[in-house]
Amino acid sequence: DTDLHNLICCPDWEVYINRLAGAITKEQFLPRLLEAQAMLYELLLHLIPPSVIIMQLANDLLTQVDEALRPELIHWTALYEHQLQTDTCDCIVTCIGIGA
Repeated sequence: DTDLHNLICCPDWEVYINRLAGAITKEQFLPRLLEAQAMLYELLLHLIPPSVIIMQLANDLLTQVDEALRPELIHWTALYEHQLQTDTCDCIVTCIGIGA
C-alpha cells in the first residue's frame, strides 16, 4: 500500500506535500485552492525551505497530472525556482498556480 509506504519511509512534510498535490489536482475551485494555499503556509511555518517545497510539489504533481501538462508544469517549476534563487518575488505563495 502506497500510503503505508509513505508513512514508514517519508518525512511528515513529504507526505503533507503529497497530500497538497492531491488536493490541487482533485479540483481547481476557489475553496480547494485556498485550502492548498493554507497548506503551503503550514509548510513554511514548519521551516520547510521554499525551494524544497516547490521541487517536491512539482515531483508529486508530475505523477498526478496528464502527460500533456507535464512540460508546462516543468516550465513553471523552473521559473519559480529561478525566482527563488534570484529573490525577485515571494513566489512560494504564487506557486499554487502550478496546479491551477
